[in-house]
Amino acid sequence: MTTGTVAVLDAHDGDVEAVFPNLLPEGSLAVYANTSGEFGYAVNRAASVVAVIDSGQMLVEHDGHEDLVFGEISVLGFIRDGLLPTHFTTTVGRSGFYNDESGDITVIDESYLRDHLHLDIVPARVDHGAPVLLGDRLLVGYVRETFLEVMDYDGRVHQTFDNVLRAHGQARVGRYSAFGAVDGVLVVTQTGNSFDAQLVPNPAGTPDGVRTGTVYAHPRLEHFVGNLGDGLVKVDPVAKTSTAHALPTRPWRFGIDRSGHYIVVLGFDGVVYVLDAQSFEIKGSVAAVPARDENAPTGTPIPALTLGRRIAYVSDPSTNRILEIHLDDAEIEEVFTVEIDGTITSISLMVTDGIIH
Repeated sequence: MTTGTVAVLDAHDGDVEAVFPNLLPEGSLAVYANTSGEFGYAVNRAASVVAVIDSGQMLVEHDGHEDLVFGEISVLGFIRDGLLPTHFTTTVGRSGFYNDESGDITVIDESYLRDHLHLDIVPARVDHGAPVLLGDRLLVGYVRETFLEVMDYDGRVHQTFDNVLRAHGQARVGRYSAFGAVDGVLVVTQTGNSFDAQLVPNPAGTPDGVRTGTVYAHPRLEHFVGNLGDGLVKVDPVAKTSTAHALPTRPWRFGIDRSGHYIVVLGFDGVVYVLDAQSFEIKGSVAAVPARDENAPTGTPIPALTLGRRIAYVSDPSTNRILEIHLDDAEIEEVFTVEIDGTITSISLMVTDGIIH
């Protein structure tokens, strides 16, 4: 919320499970969930502070599987080690932020996060960086620099790929990572601790100045999905090809649902479009929020989108409501009104896979 308050809601009925009033300084907060859904991160970028939230969902190893056990929703601590934390990245057991102003990467070891905050601060560059966390390597792209680096968690650079212009937006699936760039999408292929990189050019006919700045991936899919002008781009990391797919309006927010079956786009027109994740065919749409106001003052809260399995949630800051949209039929199923001081600036779904006994 704009007041610095963070709330945890039940995704099924919108009930408020926990509220942490004025947890962070006032401003536009961003919230993220880690890969397992056990932890959330609330960020006030301007104040350079991150709050670590325990979702109360605990995965416990048991007889060859993981049990889901419920505990207390709580604040585990604060991270103030980097200046201007911006790009968030997460993988199994670790999450991180690129700190633009201090030029380093905060990497959080989540193995024992409920016991203590263990951080690694990886030196990088003062820039708007985009990191991908791998086993014992990081890939880091930059907006102002003209290269991409492969480094270890001590900050030692092991490989450099030149002529990468304005890298922004990153995703990873299998041994492939992708970064949006000025003239296309850079695909980085990992073989052990060795990496190769190749730029997949924008599709023929892409207007000058149009580029991909956000990229998503899903283990079910053999391609990356990025934004491109008034539509999306499908990037095949093996064939090194890209295909443009037009939309009725420019994407405002988009992503791939957790099942990997749908691409969900919130358009500038305020409509949610549900696309088949393989063919990019529009399967349905529903009006959700007011259209984007191009004349709105800088800093005005805008809608947020977060995705579960065959389900989407869209926040409407003009009404402080959250819409639950079922993707199979592209219909609004529930509307939750958040009656907490402030305006919603960000939402993130914390989904945890485990067996409940």
